[in-house]
Amino acid sequence: MLVTEMLKLAPSPEQGQGQRADLHSWGFHRLGTFVTYKAVSAGVAVRPVDSRNTSRTCPGGGHIDKRNRPTRDDFRGVSCGLAGLADYFAAINIGRRAVRHAAGDAA
Repeated sequence: MLVTEMLKLAPSPEQGQGQRADLHSWGFHRLGTFVTYKAVSAGVAVRPVDSRNTSRTCPGGGHIDKRNRPTRDDFRGVSCGLAGLADYFAAINIGRRAVRHAAGDAA
C-alpha cells in the first residue's frame, strides 16, 4: 500500500463555498492514521512516498517543470510533448517512486 502526504489544497474557482468548507474540514492525518492501522493489522506493508513534484514531472523523460501543468487537470510535457490527465501521470510517478524505494530496501 502506498501512502502519500496530503498536500494543502487551494480552493478551485469551480467549487462553491459549501464544497470548499467540506474539503478543508477533512481530517487527512486522522484518515491516514486509520488506513495505516488497518493495513498493518491486516499484514499489508505501508510505504510512505513523497509526492513532491509528481504532478509536474513528465513520466516519459523525468523532466520537472511547472509549465508541464498548464491547467489543474492537464499535463503537457514542455520538453517532449507528452500530454494527458495530470492526476494519471502523478499516480504513475508515485508508483515509480515506491518501486525505487522498495528496490532500495531489498538491496
